[in-house]
Amino acid sequence: ATISLNVSGTIPLKTKQTFTPKVTMGKGDKVVSWKSSNKKVVSVSRNGKVKGLKAGKTATITVQLASGLKKSFKVKVQKAAVVTKSIKVTNAATGRKQGKKATLKRGQSLKLKAALTPITSLQKVKWSTSNKKIVTVSKSGVIKAKKKGRATITVKSGNKKYNIRITVK
Repeated sequence: ATISLNVSGTIPLKTKQTFTPKVTMGKGDKVVSWKSSNKKVVSVSRNGKVKGLKAGKTATITVQLASGLKKSFKVKVQKAAVVTKSIKVTNAATGRKQGKKATLKRGQSLKLKAALTPITSLQKVKWSTSNKKIVTVSKSGVIKAKKKGRATITVKSGNKKYNIRITVK
């Protein structure tokens, strides 16, 4: 049996903000309970929806599976909105980290995904291109090579950004 979560350590959460962690487990296993070490600070519903209640405090959330395996993480509740600390850009098809450079042929497209740290960041991801004639980018991170040349794709969230230099051949 296995268990893993898409969160670990201490996660910041704004008062009244909610998020649902993703649980990965072995086949045939299932979640039997979600518990908060302090229900006045952080509540958690049966389906794993976590909600920050009392700022300045921390509570531990524990998920238990039918197999007996458990996994925990801490939630620190804060008054301020959660800001982006870092952006990780990956190739949606391969799941690999996207480097600072990429080469595409004319007409080719590349779908990228941006993951924010912390996962609870309230700052939106914005995609932009330095030259729409060479490369376009959609709101969801799909890059299309239009004509030969170079352009920079910028992925921004709050005051954090990640640039990818695209060369179109």
